[in-house]
Amino acid sequence: PVGSTLTIGAGLLAPIFDRARPNGQPAVAGAVQRETVETYRGALLTALGEAQNALTAAVEARSRHALLAEIVEEARITARLARLQYVEGEADLQTVLDAEQRLVAVEDALAVAIQERHEAGIDVYRSMGGNPRSDAVACRC
Repeated sequence: PVGSTLTIGAGLLAPIFDRARPNGQPAVAGAVQRETVETYRGALLTALGEAQNALTAAVEARSRHALLAEIVEEARITARLARLQYVEGEADLQTVLDAEQRLVAVEDALAVAIQERHEAGIDVYRSMGGNPRSDAVACRC
């Protein structure tokens, strides 16, 4: 792991030092190197910001998914109880239909939350430099 970290670090810094080789013009070389360092710093800060945003979105999607899963379970219990009350004659059909309609609505919201959680995971992967499309193609070979 340390060797690969050093290799990655050297790969990231190589463009900074390659561009600033003195060609008889040390002032120009220094300015070019400073500009390259600032460009690199800006790109790095942008990448870190995107990664942080993706991780935050993934955590929020996970929380939303967990909350909706609990709500779905409660809606299932409510719908089941409404059906039992209807069978016993203690509730009318409209109560059962309302409970069933609420259950379908929260199940739909849960499906959307699951999709958003998966998309957030993909965004995290991409923000860390991954490309699912090229990886999928590479795995099929």
